[in-house]
Amino acid sequence: MLFKNDVSAEQFARADHVTQESSLIVRGTVRADSRAPLGYEINVTDLQVLQLAESYPITPKEHGVAFLLDHRHLWLRSSRQHAILRVRSAIIRACRDYFDGKRLYAARRADFHTGGLRGHHDAICHRLFR
Repeated sequence: MLFKNDVSAEQFARADHVTQESSLIVRGTVRADSRAPLGYEINVTDLQVLQLAESYPITPKEHGVAFLLDHRHLWLRSSRQHAILRVRSAIIRACRDYFDGKRLYAARRADFHTGGLRGHHDAICHRLFR
């Protein structure tokens, strides 16, 4: 939380222009708040902008599959993708715990993906059958 009375007028104005993915130094007091997504908030007393980032390419609007795949390293940061990864992780952990409890071992196959390598779709060839 950044309150006008807790910082200088310049810092308060600067905070209005900070974009997602910008680099900041934030000083203040951490306090518990049940309304906050992670249960805590910072009462900011000092704000320094180290680097102002360009516009974040993924916004809360509909994007096509090609766009999202091109920016998948950023897409994974979305709350929906986080939720999917948490559920997937919990299922995998439960399965592993079950089989570990029965003293069984996991054997994984190699993963092959149909997506290209940033424009080099023929960079890796692998013979599956002889």
